[in-house]
This record gives sequence, C-alpha cells and structure tokens, in this order.
Amino acid sequence: MAVNDVLASQIKRWDTEGRVLKKGKPVILGPYAEIKEYIDSLITIHAADYQEAKEIALGCPVLELGGTVEIRMAV
Repeated sequence: MAVNDVLASQIKRWDTEGRVLKKGKPVILGPYAEIKEYIDSLITIHAADYQEAKEIALGCPVLELGGTVEIRMAV
C-alpha cells in the first residue's frame, strides 16, 4: 500500500456509514455491529470514495483467511 501511495496515518473520527466486506458475500452497507466480532487491526488508506476503498480492500489477505473487512471514511 505504501508503494502505491494509498497508506495514510491513523486518524480518530469516522463517519457513521461504512461498508463491510466478507469473501463470497455481497457488500453490506453500514458499519459492522455484531457483538461477537472485534477489531484485530486497523489500516488507514487514501481513497477518493467508498468504491475506490472497496477495490483496495478486496485485495486484503484477511478476506482470504475468512475474516471481515470494514470500510469507514475519515471525517
């Protein structure tokens, strides 16, 4: 990500929307809210919109391992 200049520094505020990606399932609109899940790591990237962020996130190895990726825009 750093090589492609899409890696950014961590920020503190996020929008109230979001997208959730899981391998083999449709994209879910809205942030992830199930109690049984937890945040294992956080990566901040540069993207123009949710579509671009989704395309970048689809390459995340977490999806291949059966994990979930949540996309949130910084405010």
